[in-house]
Amino acid sequence: MRAPSDLPRRQRRPIRGRIWVLVALVVLFILLTSLRSIAGFYTDYLWFKELHFTSVFRVSWSSNCSWLSCSPCCFRHHAGQPHHR
Repeated sequence: MRAPSDLPRRQRRPIRGRIWVLVALVVLFILLTSLRSIAGFYTDYLWFKELHFTSVFRVSWSSNCSWLSCSPCCFRHHAGQPHHR
């Protein structure tokens, strides 16, 4: 039987390669979800445009954008408040 010191050592893969693969996967995921969102947004716009209701589309999206921009502020405000029971 061989002693453990006589056995060839396994070479470890460099951690940098793993990090780059992880970063590439995250960027790919974000890119694919962003493209899907952009395609949905454009499809909605074309649909409202076909119905001649682009003003409704603008109001709808401005309402969504204002809600999205105000939500973090409200969350931050309420997260700092003590709970009263």
